[in-house]
Amino acid sequence: MLRPVSYPIARFFTSIAMGLAVLGVLVAYAPDAVAEEDPNMAPTPQASPTVKNLAAPVRTPVVTPAPAPASAAAPAPEAAPTATPVPSASEGQLITAVVGFQDMKGNMLFLHDFKGKAVIVNLWASWCGPCVQEMPSLARLQQQYKDKGLVVIALSEDDSPEIASKFYSAHAITGLAPYFDKDHAVMTALAARGLPTSLLITRSGQAALQRIEGPIDWQAASFKPTIEWLLKTK
Repeated sequence: MLRPVSYPIARFFTSIAMGLAVLGVLVAYAPDAVAEEDPNMAPTPQASPTVKNLAAPVRTPVVTPAPAPASAAAPAPEAAPTATPVPSASEGQLITAVVGFQDMKGNMLFLHDFKGKAVIVNLWASWCGPCVQEMPSLARLQQQYKDKGLVVIALSEDDSPEIASKFYSAHAITGLAPYFDKDHAVMTALAARGLPTSLLITRSGQAALQRIEGPIDWQAASFKPTIEWLLKTK
């Protein structure tokens, strides 16, 4: 005759049997649980495949402005006056003998009237800016060498002698006699290309082989040997 099993032991075996049954159910449905996704969760984004661009990159050319030359900041040096040879001595003789001009009283004068003097003929006009700049220097030159036989003939190319006289008064030019080139006769004979233009004439009345075109500083040390040469040349 079998002995009845006590209650605690029966409960123990019952728990084991139930646990094994639950474990079997979990194992049977595990793949479906893993495969099933929660519809409330956003899908995990998949990384895009990396595509390497094997072509050489296109580079936009960079244009760098060229730096301005250092010399552009500083003003260019002023060009030195141009000395142009007189074509021949016969031209100098022609100018000395034939071409005349006027003083402020209307008297006709000729270059041969100044024979025995070292002469500088300077063509200028009151409307000529470089001439105006040069005139004080020319007046000082006349004052400096007048006792050594130098005569500066400042020939105005203005329309009338009165214009030259007014210019002298307005700019306080003294010690330099004004003259008037009537009908631009001297300027035409010299074939002057512009103003101011100066011509050096020796004491013998011959035109020296030097013509000065453009304004200069007549007191410059570099020009002094030329003046000394003109005073000594017969």
